[in-house]
Amino acid sequence: TTRPENPSQHSSPWPPPRYGCHTLSTGPSTLDDLKHYHEMLATIRDNVARLKSAGRSVEETVAANLREAFDDQWAKAIISPAFFTRFV
Repeated sequence: TTRPENPSQHSSPWPPPRYGCHTLSTGPSTLDDLKHYHEMLATIRDNVARLKSAGRSVEETVAANLREAFDDQWAKAIISPAFFTRFV
């Protein structure tokens, strides 16, 4: 993606992205954060795979609240926990 030289050239109704910083997400910012983030992703992925192989539907998988143990830290992101589970 190329960015305009002049921010006033940004034609989107949304504010221009701030490149080179963590303002676009609430993702990990330290090595420890990255390790916890990886643990969360791997745990939810494994739990979704387990329910999928057991024949559960997407709605049943979302209703199982597989990410509940991680909601305190990660549910504040722009992506809702239910959408995230569907995405996995």
